[in-house]
Amino acid sequence: MRPQALITGASSGIGEEFARELAGRGNDLILVARRKDRLEELARRLEREYGITADIVAADLATEDGLASAERRIACAGNLALLVNNAGFGTRCLFFGVEVDGQDLCIARMMWSQCGSRTWRFKEWSQRGNGGSSTFPPW
Repeated sequence: MRPQALITGASSGIGEEFARELAGRGNDLILVARRKDRLEELARRLEREYGITADIVAADLATEDGLASAERRIACAGNLALLVNNAGFGTRCLFFGVEVDGQDLCIARMMWSQCGSRTWRFKEWSQRGNGGSSTFPPW
């Protein structure tokens, strides 16, 4: 069984490049982003080019429903070895010029992926001796 990598914000930009790189290294993928059409196209392309399996989760992680969808997929992942947390949003102004509520939501979503998900695999990874997680904030 090949290792799986879950990538949030996978439909474009840095997330898409991580998906391409990890597929090229032989990882099966779980691609998470809001835009289902882009996820489907990316998954088909990576499967064809690299011979891997790419599942998609079309979810907005800024919503409770989106978080729940991602958690359900994490819970049933067979060999999850890596999370690349690339989903998020930024603002186009100085940090101190932004309403606190907006920054709180962004930070909360990034922290969920690192330590808040009830289904996360850190203990399993520790026992297995492998696995990892990286976060790429949008600012």
